[in-house]
Amino acid sequence: MNKYADRYKKLATIQLLQIVENSEEYNSEAVEAATLEISSRNLSDEEIQEDLSKIESSKNQKSKTEELISNFGKKIIDEVNPVQTKTRDADKLIKALTIFFGIMSVFQIYEAIPLLRLIVSSGGTRVDLGSIFILGTTIIAPIGTVLFWQRKQRGWHLLMLHSMIITTSTIGIAIFSLVKGYGFSFIAETIVILGLYGAAIWTLSKTEIKEEYEMTDAAFKKSIFLTIIFSIMVLLVLVFS
Repeated sequence: MNKYADRYKKLATIQLLQIVENSEEYNSEAVEAATLEISSRNLSDEEIQEDLSKIESSKNQKSKTEELISNFGKKIIDEVNPVQTKTRDADKLIKALTIFFGIMSVFQIYEAIPLLRLIVSSGGTRVDLGSIFILGTTIIAPIGTVLFWQRKQRGWHLLMLHSMIITTSTIGIAIFSLVKGYGFSFIAETIVILGLYGAAIWTLSKTEIKEEYEMTDAAFKKSIFLTIIFSIMVLLVLVFS
């Protein structure tokens, strides 16, 4: 028996079509199971075409987002590059981080709009842990950015928490997808995200930033420890829920 058969019965039709449409990224057994499951649902041509249109639209939007992130990411990485010879003071680093998190906040809010519409249209019945995670990280980023720009220590904590959660969840979801045999079609996006947020975490940890926000070494270590623990807990909830 195909080992994917039972698992794929629980997937939405659009998820199954994504597997078939990107068959080169999955093993043959997974593609076969997805194809058989789609056939068993006796879907009309209109229903299938509607989901295929959504997949194509998602691909186009993803391509545009990756291009924007990549272009902006180069500017940010140049700004916080640890091997550059020109010394950056706290004000320049804070400005660069504020711009970065501000733009990422806009992207996250934009991507969360369909989820918000779904929740509103369902009267709140379609809320799950994944939705809470997405909305939570979407809210944390803009609030943290404003407070960080105002030189509030709470802003530093929120942006570090946001960065750790995004980094941890990105790594965890990538590993989970590979282990479960779902394929890994988002490797370029994963590398970009890890590069950008890795640079952000590194910059937030710089001595001049900690001094600007009056972070003692003890408080900094405690904050990092608690943030890592919380990020791992969020990841475990997402993976095993």
